[in-house]
Amino acid sequence: MTTTLLRKQLQKLSLTGFIVPRTDEYQNEYIAPYAERLSRVSGFTGSAGLGLVLMDSAVLFVDGRYLLQAQNQVDKTQFIIDDFTDNSIATRLKKQIKPNDRIGYCPELHTKQSLKTFLKSSNELGFKLVAVSKNPIDQSWQDQPERPTSKVVEHPLCYVGLNSVLKCQNISAQIKDAGTCLLYTSPSPRD
Repeated sequence: MTTTLLRKQLQKLSLTGFIVPRTDEYQNEYIAPYAERLSRVSGFTGSAGLGLVLMDSAVLFVDGRYLLQAQNQVDKTQFIIDDFTDNSIATRLKKQIKPNDRIGYCPELHTKQSLKTFLKSSNELGFKLVAVSKNPIDQSWQDQPERPTSKVVEHPLCYVGLNSVLKCQNISAQIKDAGTCLLYTSPSPRD
């Protein structure tokens, strides 16, 4: 997929841009092929990055580990490659986004902290952050791989210390004591 297909989806949604994190809905470092949205749009396959695709430009943010890789993988006529620091993102947003722009994001792919950063920039620069109900990349990704359906595998006791029943009982007791709840999940790499 090129940025062209994404931009067609953005037009349908009346958006002027879209934030593309390199993560899945569980915030995993290792993500399944169906969640490789940043790679699908940009060609970048590193494990940390963020894309901002606007109607007339696109930026790929990576940290120092991936600058050379990004230079080799990404079409530089389509993407500007920039540093991943928060300061750099804010600086780039000031250069690229205009007041009243509507920048979309998929809520399930962002942490509270990352959205806080974008909301701060949104308030300062006057653009609107728009949560989408369906990811526009998924909407135009014809051959998107299926989500994994592998079974949970229990590790042998010699590797984990306690069996799963005792671990669950310990976690339940801690949750009860804290008066809160917990959801934890992480698929195995490339499962």
